[in-house]
Amino acid sequence: TLHCTPSPSPPTFIGHRGCEHPFPENSLPAALHSAATLTGIEVDLALTRDRRVVLLHDRTLDRTTLGHGPVCAWTYDQVARWPLRGGNGSVAVPRLEEVVAAVPRGTELMVDVKRCAVGRGCAGCAALVAETRRVLDGYAAGKVVLDGYAA
Repeated sequence: TLHCTPSPSPPTFIGHRGCEHPFPENSLPAALHSAATLTGIEVDLALTRDRRVVLLHDRTLDRTTLGHGPVCAWTYDQVARWPLRGGNGSVAVPRLEEVVAAVPRGTELMVDVKRCAVGRGCAGCAALVAETRRVLDGYAAGKVVLDGYAA
């Protein structure tokens, strides 16, 4: 028998991959929709070759963008040229900084730090965690959960 103790606080509703329907996953429009309608946002992070933290679920660009290859093989300016799939060709891969600046302060963020294409424990993974922490430093204390393979 499972017994649950009711929580004194209301439940938390998080938009998975930024609230991926009807928007492209991990996009700025999805994050804004999630922030406006739910308690928080879950996003997936990857690092570009020039050490920019971007919202992407996969280690490669192939499934979610019109680009190809590992995210870490391209600079942010190159990645930004390939639109996200499902966005009518007009929705770019956002940087974490853009999302943090755009959502209302206090929106709960669940940040899933993905392992880079090289693998666990590499310098790229350490750089991704360090840069993510730098971007999120000072963002609404107690409102960020850092999770993932590289964290």
